[in-house]
Amino acid sequence: MKKLLVILFVIIIIFAFCACNQSSQTLEDSAIPTLIASKNPNSSPKAESEIPINTKDSATTPKPTNSPPETTPVPPESPKTSISKTAGNTPPKTTATKTPTPTKTPTPTKAPTPTPTKTPTQTPTKAPTPTKVTPTIIQPSAQEKEFINEVVRLTNIERKKAGLSELKSNYTELNNAAQLRATEIVEKWSHERPNGTDCFTAFAEYGVVYRRAGENIAKGQVTPEQAVTDWMNSSSHKENIMGNFSHIAIGCYKSGDIYYWSQLFTLER
Repeated sequence: MKKLLVILFVIIIIFAFCACNQSSQTLEDSAIPTLIASKNPNSSPKAESEIPINTKDSATTPKPTNSPPETTPVPPESPKTSISKTAGNTPPKTTATKTPTPTKTPTPTKAPTPTPTKTPTQTPTKAPTPTKVTPTIIQPSAQEKEFINEVVRLTNIERKKAGLSELKSNYTELNNAAQLRATEIVEKWSHERPNGTDCFTAFAEYGVVYRRAGENIAKGQVTPEQAVTDWMNSSSHKENIMGNFSHIAIGCYKSGDIYYWSQLFTLER
């Protein structure tokens, strides 16, 4: 019976010790959140008080006391915290970090494809049609016309003496070419024209058509008889007068006191 009382007394002491230790832990827990809040002013008191802090020292041995457990004073509960929220192993509330939304890479602007410049089609320039030059018609004076007709008559007389046919003098284009040549030899005494071409280009200017042609020229003779006589006294000029021709044309042009003469021959086609 005595042992039983001892055991019961020991149990009461242990129970009292546990009650005192529980009260001490409550006081320590109420002070810790205040210290944490002062270090992190941006955090709310509620979130910091929920962090469990284990302040219990398992190595502390309670000292026996003679006071009964009923008379042990229990300190008042702190109004700032609750034991039920801080006790235990409730894990701290974690705030999930928001994953930043990746910045969308801008789509590269497509470089505009240059439109090829259309090469303009060149319209071939039409060669201009050469303007037909109308040759100048030089009309002889009345005296010159009389001399022209007399030279034709005298030339045919010389051909008759040789037994040759008379030459025709009705070829208008050939007559125009002969009068032109009489004026040109004033500027250039030659069978070459002042423009550097030969005398037969004058035939072509007036549209004279022929199979063969010839030319005699003279200057200084004052009468038709003198002109024909001088040509007949020259073998080369006589050869043309007696040549195989069908038409004759005479040009006579007076420049100052000098007469210039031309004698053209053609054989018709």
